[in-house]
Amino acid sequence: MKDCDKPLLEEGPEPGSRWGMVFGGVVNQYGNGIGAVIITPQGTHLPFTARLTFNCTNNMAEYEACYMGLEEAMNIRIKPAHMFVVEEIKDEKPWYYDIKCFLQSQIYLPGASLKDKKTLRRLVGNFFLNGDILYKRNFNMVLLRCMDRHEADLLMTEVHEGSFGTHSTGHAMANKMLRADSCSSDTIECYLFPMALLHVGN
Repeated sequence: MKDCDKPLLEEGPEPGSRWGMVFGGVVNQYGNGIGAVIITPQGTHLPFTARLTFNCTNNMAEYEACYMGLEEAMNIRIKPAHMFVVEEIKDEKPWYYDIKCFLQSQIYLPGASLKDKKTLRRLVGNFFLNGDILYKRNFNMVLLRCMDRHEADLLMTEVHEGSFGTHSTGHAMANKMLRADSCSSDTIECYLFPMALLHVGN
């Protein structure tokens, strides 16, 4: 990820007309909640909160809070809107590339910071290589096979075309695939998508 440069003063709004927004989300045993505070140029704080009625992760709650804050800003007709965007650096490597390389060679990738190295050492404890195939150990010691986007897209197409029975919700479909005859008892495929992790039989 790379950060964009801050705009010059002439690129943004007038200094006295700048609005601000802070947002946050929380997921815990008591429920899921989000909040945003819009700050007017005069320093007035406009708080907005909501309770989420669906299960989610902390990251998802943060996204929902950001979305709610932007939606409220549009509702009160704040114009013009200027946002700083964090751009994603595109590469063709799968999400597990760094983990697999470290397990194969025990060497860090060039340019890895101390924080990156520490995170990688912590992550590899949950993964292992069998030949050229990377597996992740699930909490109940079920092995999840790591796949790239192309393999995952192929399997999702097959699943949604009805090869595994009728289409159902994510958890019901995953459980149905785990019970399928073609699924071995100790290996389950793992497919990572932008917002979901789906466990599917091979």
